[in-house]
Amino acid sequence: MTNLNFFLTGRDHFSSVGLLAAGAVIMLLGAARAIRHEGIVKKIFFHAISQAGCVMIGLGTAGAMGKAAAAFHAFNIVIWLTCLSLIALNIRRAAGGLDPGKLGGLASRMPVTFVSFLIVAFSISGMPPLNGFFSIWIICQGLIQNLAGPGINLGKSLNVRAGFTAVLCLTGIIFTSALTLVSFINLLHSVFLGRPAQGAARTGIKEAPWFMWLAPLALSLSCIALGVFTRALPLKYFMPKGPEASVRGNYAAAAIAAFFASGIIAAVIIYRFSGAKDSDEIS
Repeated sequence: MTNLNFFLTGRDHFSSVGLLAAGAVIMLLGAARAIRHEGIVKKIFFHAISQAGCVMIGLGTAGAMGKAAAAFHAFNIVIWLTCLSLIALNIRRAAGGLDPGKLGGLASRMPVTFVSFLIVAFSISGMPPLNGFFSIWIICQGLIQNLAGPGINLGKSLNVRAGFTAVLCLTGIIFTSALTLVSFINLLHSVFLGRPAQGAARTGIKEAPWFMWLAPLALSLSCIALGVFTRALPLKYFMPKGPEASVRGNYAAAAIAAFFASGIIAAVIIYRFSGAKDSDEIS
């Protein structure tokens, strides 16, 4: 199959620096606004804007690797937004609304939806070994190549300015991942793990029918597959040929996946045998 490198040709050096700067600002502001809002729909909206900023950074690297990573990250965004939207629809159908203040304790009542949300939340936050981590990692490598190589050749003074912008972008990516993780952990607690609000109607809440939870579950599992098998599955379609686009570093996806899986299994066992009760049974 032809590599998706249709936009990897041509450079406008001045617009590259502008894309880097604008992407960093949009990425950070989107994540910061998402934390401020408690509503599920608004959080998804602002996180979509934030991740679009990350794509802009990849396009602004003026290199084949960064731009291919931007295409891969844009593909991941489609997966995340589709999955999160379907999860929101399932929650709305089961609980009658999406106000986190009126939800809580849905993990035991909607376990498949909870697992799907947990995987996507970690993926969009850039946690290994999921697809979000790898696409962000390649974007960072594109930025580093931009600093170390002749990616942006604007003259001495503008090269320094471009390098400074790239360093700010790397820092912004780290902070954005942290802000995104905090935002989704907060949503995870208020919707799935926290106690329901007093007076909230809890009767009749149950998992969505299989034909409604199957799609978000499949999308969330694709986040694992695209992360663990990223060199075999997506990279050969997104990455162009040539040494300048080779991914550097050792990425032991299987070992990382086994480590996280063992931790999740241990947490589930502890939770199940610690005497924890359903939120409705707590007076």
